Amino acid sequence: MNSDFCYGKEMERAMQRHRNGDARVIPIILTPTDWKGAPFDTLQVLPKDGKPVVDWPNHDAAFVDVVKGIRRAVESLAPASNSQDDGWATLQRIKSASSSYSQADTLQPERPVSSRDSERERSAKRMQLFTALSGLPGPQFSQLVFTLNPPPGNVPPDSAPQSNRVASLLQWADSPIGPGLATVDELLSELIDRPRST
Repeated sequence: MNSDFCYGKEMERAMQRHRNGDARVIPIILTPTDWKGAPFDTLQVLPKDGKPVVDWPNHDAAFVDVVKGIRRAVESLAPASNSQDDGWATLQRIKSASSSYSQADTLQPERPVSSRDSERERSAKRMQLFTALSGLPGPQFSQLVFTLNPPPGNVPPDSAPQSNRVASLLQWADSPIGPGLATVDELLSELIDRPRST
């Protein structure tokens, strides 16, 4: 809030994206600040109760609270999994959604695509892949990670929540050193299309 550029321009853009549903804004209060009346004062801030990190007796505990709050927000965006599902029904739902997405992805635009449109399409692709991968049963997701073979440390271990693993995998895949989101989408389609062994 101390930077005119960040407070005036970047926050305004972030809040607009939050209102449009293109982003999720989660304010994190590090030091005592009069943030009442700020554009984000109606949002859930972290750490809990808006208590600044430096006011916590243990700063590490404050940051753990922040991480847990972000995790809850991310998990609230992912679809709930059905514990009774053996995984194959989920795979078929994902296949159906992925098929619709792939068909939409191959349409040629009738007008030149601006960088803003391109970024919006890329964000939509990431969100679609996030949703599809979060819905995969654990063994199938682990198989996909094994096939992509990201460098060590890029994807959390199997014991981490799958949504965290999915977000990390997509971040790596979409980075300059990753294989690209199209490769992840292709491998996901191959995994879903493979016949079920009896």
